Amino acid sequence: MLVRNFFPNQKQDALKQRLQKIGQLLIRYDRQKSRYLHRKGLSNMNFRKARTRTLIQLGGLIEKSGLLEALQFTPGMICKKTLSALKEWLFLWVLWQI
Repeated sequence: MLVRNFFPNQKQDALKQRLQKIGQLLIRYDRQKSRYLHRKGLSNMNFRKARTRTLIQLGGLIEKSGLLEALQFTPGMICKKTLSALKEWLFLWVLWQI
């Protein structure tokens, strides 16, 4: 008979505890979000619509500010979250704040 994990591995136990903690935090966050949406009178669908509308408005503001030309973005270009793109955005945001 093969006995597996006869001596418990401390790293595995620590990892299991971390995963449980992360799971608990995700559940807590989801409950907080649900309470917030309920207080604001929003359902998940309404929240998604409001979020999408806000993102579209932000995109329009970014276009009007001239950041798209500064970043050399063209309409329809797919933006990926790469480190270099993030650095460019952060740099331009800092310049804009000055």
